[in-house]
Amino acid sequence: LDSMVVTHQFADAHELLRADLSALHVLLLDLNMPGSAGIGLVETLHERYPRLRIIVFSMLPEESFATRARAAGASAFLNKNRPPDDVIAAIQAAVALGRHVPETQEDKLLALEAEPGAPLHQNLSPREFDIFRLVASGRKPTEIATVLDVRVGTVTTHIHRIKRKLGAKSLGDLVSYAHRHNLVGD
Repeated sequence: LDSMVVTHQFADAHELLRADLSALHVLLLDLNMPGSAGIGLVETLHERYPRLRIIVFSMLPEESFATRARAAGASAFLNKNRPPDDVIAAIQAAVALGRHVPETQEDKLLALEAEPGAPLHQNLSPREFDIFRLVASGRKPTEIATVLDVRVGTVTTHIHRIKRKLGAKSLGDLVSYAHRHNLVGD
């Protein structure tokens, strides 16, 4: 524990993305920090800093987001309801082993990864998944475009693809799907 030192704190995702993180070993990241696009932020950071161990620490449910976060490059995913000892163990394991899967997630993750009839949202790209979650949380395409720093037309195109992949006919169907699968959280 003495070897762990907090060196940086970021107010929002924009500040985080502007910073040089090359000297950091571990980043504890909240997917719902202001300005964050969710899983896409993990993917961007992992591409920029492949050696950085990213531990997603979020109020989002582990069963819905752990697999996706790991696929995007996270070393671990922990719900904020976990005790401090779990966070310390995740940091230590991520540094030593490059990844950490808590015992409570192992069976669920293996089942999700091996399940042939996986939920349809597992087929969404990281960008589509982020846009899907933003839509499901009530954001309008213009707001999503601002958050993701893309054009409204790009967001609209993604929404059409998402609806097609999930078999949804309306935005209401998307919202309903997200709530049924526990994909919208604080």
